[in-house]
Amino acid sequence: MANGAGNNMVTVLEHCRVSPPLDLSVTENILPLTFFDMQWLNWPSPGSVYFYDFPCSTTVFKQILVPHLKKSLALTLKHYYPLCGNLITPTTLSDSTTPAIRYLKGNSVSLVVAEFGGTPSQGFDHLSGNHARDVDKLFALVPELPPGSTHTNVHNNIHISPVMSVQVTLFPDHGYVGLI
Repeated sequence: MANGAGNNMVTVLEHCRVSPPLDLSVTENILPLTFFDMQWLNWPSPGSVYFYDFPCSTTVFKQILVPHLKKSLALTLKHYYPLCGNLITPTTLSDSTTPAIRYLKGNSVSLVVAEFGGTPSQGFDHLSGNHARDVDKLFALVPELPPGSTHTNVHNNIHISPVMSVQVTLFPDHGYVGLI
């Protein structure tokens, strides 16, 4: 979760990693970035917020909805496995490494399952309504990408960072929010 003004209203219920099914035949794949991708390397990753009006209790959410979401995400990652991968970028301009997305068997996506605990006036209807609101309140709903790392090998230094992270936040008896 991002550090925002409203993050004390969100309680993390579960933090896990979701991988494609084990029957995925790809063991490694490198997807070089195109010229058009390169311009986005210097910008923070955009977070997309999707509101789903689906009233349910916390029990139904945790016991039924979350397992289905995990399974659905895993099956989707089977076809879009580069989203499990890591962005590989050189640490110096003189390096000959081309930025790319590298998938290795066993890579996974971070999934955060959370619950909104604020007041109804701060909740689902307010955040999803068709009116002006303080964008800082949405930051608690946006997942943080796990931190990257820098690795040194014989030829070069590279920075490795995850491509995607997902957060699903329940608003009890109102709906839930899915974030990428």
